[in-house]
Amino acid sequence: MRKTFPLFLLLGSLLLPACGKLAQYENAAGDVADLSRMPQSLAVLAERHVGPDGQSGADALLRSPAEAEADVRHFRQMFFQPWNEGARQPNLYAIQDSLAELERAPDLRGYAGNLRPWTDMAWQALRVNADLPGLERALRQPEPRAAVTVRATHLRAAPPEEPRFDNVHGAGKGWPFDLFQQTALPVALPLSVLHQSRDGAWLYAESSGVWGWVRAEDTAFAGPEFQRLWRNTPLAAVVRDGVGLRFRRLGVDGA
Repeated sequence: MRKTFPLFLLLGSLLLPACGKLAQYENAAGDVADLSRMPQSLAVLAERHVGPDGQSGADALLRSPAEAEADVRHFRQMFFQPWNEGARQPNLYAIQDSLAELERAPDLRGYAGNLRPWTDMAWQALRVNADLPGLERALRQPEPRAAVTVRATHLRAAPPEEPRFDNVHGAGKGWPFDLFQQTALPVALPLSVLHQSRDGAWLYAESSGVWGWVRAEDTAFAGPEFQRLWRNTPLAAVVRDGVGLRFRRLGVDGA
């Protein structure tokens, strides 16, 4: 005769662990002592802060009014540097670095978005569209134009959307880390445009701290009147979450 396991015993064995105390996860390496010794709320640190005026507590100033004004002047100087006539000479190292990126030997080009090695035909098409002779002329005889980003965008080391990976195995410089991706650019960032790709879809531009290729549709050339308005726009700081921003159309021709 075949023996059967009682159904109620089976259900009891499944439900019993849920009724008892669950095992707690323990880190074999131990917890970071700072989590128990140091306060994890910034409000505690703010209450202990003493400002330059001697006032203490959460309302104490982090910087004196004179220091804050100097900070703002320095910020504006750096932020609008690409539009300053005396500072709009191109970064020679930047252009040389960009040229070197497109001069990679076949065995140093890595892999494309299909996780296959870059073909010579695709790489040469990239170089032709980048118009390397024009980029070299920008190095020798720069004619920079003031521009501004009109939407959040990306700065690339080369003009295609196609990514480049050093390898497709393991972590680090391999997939999915696109080595053509330089950084992200916010909206309304001043730029100095030095060159344009053959198809007109990409611009080689510099900001106050980075350089590379940006999509032309994400930028607009900035005329003198737009530059004046943007330079003189008051600054504001958002100090709490959930604040809605509303913008008024300036109706300015920046071309």
